Amino acid sequence: MIALFFSHNLYPLGRVYAQEMGGEEEAPFRVENMIAVLDLNLVGGVNKALTTTLTNALINELVGLKVYDVIDRANRDKILSEQGFQLKDCVEEECRVEAGRMLGVGKIVVGNVFKVGEAHFINIQLINVETGMVEKSAMDKCVGTIDKLVDLMSTLVAKLVGVKIKQEVGVKSMESTSTGEMGYILAGRPFKGPEDAPITIVEYSEFQCPYCRRAAATVGNQVLKNYGDKIKLVFKHFPLGFHKWAEPAAIASECAFRQNNEAFWYFFDKFFENQRIINEGNIREKSLQLAEEANLDKEEFSNCYDNKETLTQVKQDIEEGKSIGLTGVPAFFINGKKLSGAQPYEKFKEVIDEELKGK
Repeated sequence: MIALFFSHNLYPLGRVYAQEMGGEEEAPFRVENMIAVLDLNLVGGVNKALTTTLTNALINELVGLKVYDVIDRANRDKILSEQGFQLKDCVEEECRVEAGRMLGVGKIVVGNVFKVGEAHFINIQLINVETGMVEKSAMDKCVGTIDKLVDLMSTLVAKLVGVKIKQEVGVKSMESTSTGEMGYILAGRPFKGPEDAPITIVEYSEFQCPYCRRAAATVGNQVLKNYGDKIKLVFKHFPLGFHKWAEPAAIASECAFRQNNEAFWYFFDKFFENQRIINEGNIREKSLQLAEEANLDKEEFSNCYDNKETLTQVKQDIEEGKSIGLTGVPAFFINGKKLSGAQPYEKFKEVIDEELKGK
């Protein structure tokens, strides 16, 4: 039996080390406290050099905190390459978990960097390799230099592994505008239910998708009705490109939300209710009609809609969704646990009841 120890807790051997500890090729021994960092994905307007810099910063922060033993980057790539596995095109969660299994580690850290306007968003996730489940996630944004983004990484990594550190001066964090351990941006988004509800459901959806309409009915007519004040529902936009009036509808609902939260949910209900008669040609007319029915300031609403003043927010939701692996809707995160598609009520109930056991 061979055991290797390094004072800086940066291990160079990965799965080779794990197998020397007693594993077999068919069922490799897994070192639970060993962790591998996979290169951050870049999404929309982010260059490769920046993601490389931030990935290195992420590794350095993990090493410095001394919570996990970290495989160094060069040997990570060498081990995977020897097994014919290339990380370059490995962006889906399942693929990355498989990389962790090949490395023989207990956990992997993955993440995404994306840009909306002048702000860079960083989202990182700690994934259990054995179960394939996300154990914790941290997300934040920064407007500024690369140095500020690197500084921000220390805050994110500390949150990811549960270590409290002092926030660096000059780095604006979304901590005060976010809730929930998964790191989603919840504050300032349309919601139903009490702020302190034990269960938070984050819904990524759009208004033209028939499956989204079905899922919305399940949540509204059964989940919210049966669980009442135990649920807080937060809505996020994810209009699909091939649905021609989905994005305009998202813009319209956000313009309504600007005036009040209840108006958003009126648009939400009516867009789904009238989904079959709305089209690309009449979406503006229908939206203005809903604004009048909801007693909104029509001039303010029409200016907002015509000038696409809320498109930035819609795109921010989309990029956030992409950063956590979404490719389609509807998708729900129930206290961070993902439920994809128009699932029956029983599936929601199963996850919610399990979460409530620990409350």
